[in-house]
Amino acid sequence: MTSRYASGRFWALCGVLASVLLLVVLRLGWVQLVRSDHWSERAANRSSRIVALPAPRGRILDRNGAVLAVTEVRTNIGFAPGAPNASRLDPTVLARILGVSTQSLRDRLARAKGFVTLARRVVLAPSDRDILLRLPGVTLEDRLRRRHPHGDLALRLLGTVSSAGEGTNGLEKALDGLLAGQRGEELQRFDRWERLRARVPLHPPRSGSDVRLTLDAKVQGILEAELDSARVRTGARHVQGIVLDPRNGEVLALAQVPYALDSSEVSEETDTYRVMAATDLFEPGSSFKLLTTASLLSRSVCDSSTIFDGLARETLGRRSRKVFEDGQKIHDTHGVGIVSLRRAFTVSSNIVYATAAESLLKSEFYEDLRRFGIGRALGTGLPSEENGLLLEPDDWTTAHHRSIAYGQGVSVTLLQMSAAYAALIGDGYLRTPQLVSSWVTPEGEKCLPPDARRGSERVIPPRIIPILRDFCRSVVEEVGGTGRRAHVDGLDIGGKTGTAQVPSRTGGYLHEVFTPNFLGFVPASDPRLLVGIVMHRVPDRYASGGRDAAPVFAELIRKIAASTRYLDAAAVVEGPPTSLETVPNLIGRSAADVKRLAAESGWSLGNVPAADDARAVGQIPRAGSRVQTGTRVRVTWTGAQS
Repeated sequence: MTSRYASGRFWALCGVLASVLLLVVLRLGWVQLVRSDHWSERAANRSSRIVALPAPRGRILDRNGAVLAVTEVRTNIGFAPGAPNASRLDPTVLARILGVSTQSLRDRLARAKGFVTLARRVVLAPSDRDILLRLPGVTLEDRLRRRHPHGDLALRLLGTVSSAGEGTNGLEKALDGLLAGQRGEELQRFDRWERLRARVPLHPPRSGSDVRLTLDAKVQGILEAELDSARVRTGARHVQGIVLDPRNGEVLALAQVPYALDSSEVSEETDTYRVMAATDLFEPGSSFKLLTTASLLSRSVCDSSTIFDGLARETLGRRSRKVFEDGQKIHDTHGVGIVSLRRAFTVSSNIVYATAAESLLKSEFYEDLRRFGIGRALGTGLPSEENGLLLEPDDWTTAHHRSIAYGQGVSVTLLQMSAAYAALIGDGYLRTPQLVSSWVTPEGEKCLPPDARRGSERVIPPRIIPILRDFCRSVVEEVGGTGRRAHVDGLDIGGKTGTAQVPSRTGGYLHEVFTPNFLGFVPASDPRLLVGIVMHRVPDRYASGGRDAAPVFAELIRKIAASTRYLDAAAVVEGPPTSLETVPNLIGRSAADVKRLAAESGWSLGNVPAADDARAVGQIPRAGSRVQTGTRVRVTWTGAQS
């Protein structure tokens, strides 16, 4: 009985073991035959990964080819002993590129149990890179860094790039579609201890396009230096400026100082890296009168000689004030009396322009301002570009109507004012300011942006343009003009000053804090350069566009004329042309040397100081220019009154 029971238990146990063995065999067969692809894929996924490779961004160049931003590629060089044919590596060539001895490298590779990094952040020559890519077992890992060869030049306008290689602000963000390339991919294989053994390229990264801007690095440097000097001199919180060619809308320089904002100006609505010319609004003050004049003359409401009553009904020291029928009080810095529209523009009478604007229908005035680009974004592509502030005409009171005529109650950006001026004193067409000249694809194809004038309409009749230029010339050249400090010897200058109060967040305006500004162009008869200067929050009761902003324009123009060729053909000729001569280099010479040189060469010199120790720091025309005999050389001096 016991023997039969034990025998049954034995066979039962054998049956169980046989069943288990059968299940194991069936499971192995299922895994090996039916699910082999699934488990092979899982194993491969655990031992290998596909990794994205960053693509170098395209370069940003100025109009003359100077590199403003470039992606610097720094490479980590490694060795994967498990890679195919890795054992056949001859370390001689690799040692030369790494700058180490062949024996020391051979010993290091022999000790390697897994992937080893041989060098970090190396800048490789293209020829060395090609050699390394052909060496068995050698891997290259690129790390990208954006570099600015010119330091902080135009840094805020250029913008920054994130660690992921994407433009985060400025032109880097606006042009990200052109600058950003296409990422590549590589297969990285690991051993069971998660050590990298091999890197297998799948798709190489594709570089972005090189973008050539309309900026001129030399003009940009001059503008930034002058704005910084003006900020220190006046105590302005920020100063911004622009230099553009009104003939085609190309921006030669665009700057703001300082770059950083203080903590009181940072909020969710502001960007500390913003391009202020596109995002920061300000009331323009009297520089807006050119737009009002264009509307008045275009609508034939009046002409330049129409007489207006600018007589003040009240006098407050040097200032005068007129109280209109509805109780609105409008001030002039100086009493002007009964004057023509042209003279009112020259001396910048708010009273006259408020009176003249009453002749314009609200709808007509609003329509003209919109056509001039006010109250709408221009489409420059810069991040967070503002529309400006221009109320609908139904929301205008009579007082608001008058105030807009002299630049109060309307807010603009520097780009909007510059584009409007370029149209009104240029060819009459409103152009979007252009920052991109061309771009070249990685395949070498050159592409051009659309013409800035394409699709635009003429905003004023051609007959008005010479009149507006003459109005602006009178501001700088005539006695009593508010822009006399913008005058530059030897050049025909036009422009308009503006001095605006700063709106308070709680309503009304800040006390004795102003926004002086000046927009000027040269030469006045055929503008080649237009310059806009805006100084934000100058804490001075006597601040004005004529006193603070106009001199910045003049100094900027002197330096551009002395160091570039943009104004070579704009100098005033004061003698009978007989032959061509080369202008001598006077910069750096003392007044005594310049007088002696002029006497020896027969050159006519303007504004020579009496002090012989004064030194020439600029000249018009520039040194080396070929000009006609009789051209007067105008010199800018330091160390003496000219």
